[in-house]
Amino acid sequence: MKKKNDGFTLIEILVVATIIGILAALGAVSYSALNANSRDALRKADIEQIRSALEMYRSNDSLSGYPTSTSALTPNYIRSVPTDPKTGSVYPYTYLPAGCDTTPPCTNYTLSAILDVGTTYSTTPYGAN
Repeated sequence: MKKKNDGFTLIEILVVATIIGILAALGAVSYSALNANSRDALRKADIEQIRSALEMYRSNDSLSGYPTSTSALTPNYIRSVPTDPKTGSVYPYTYLPAGCDTTPPCTNYTLSAILDVGTTYSTTPYGAN
């Protein structure tokens, strides 16, 4: 009488292990992309928060215009300048005041951040083009 083997063959085990490895790799790549997208969304929200603080600063005294630095916004208009969602350190949100070459009042600005996807997100005052 011949003894019947009820186990899996080596080929079957290798095929299943390969499929599991491919699925795990795809999951890791998707997870990484989702994290990058969520950090970028948070950076955009931070830019909008700074933008709102800049507008409140200007609306309180329209003669003074926009500040020459975002440090003028704390603590009255924004609790603290947002930090980088990836590292937790101070993120270099770029604030470039305009229309005040050497002395205030600044009449315009560009506020931007470099995103994980490699692009730059920029904004200007409400109503500006």
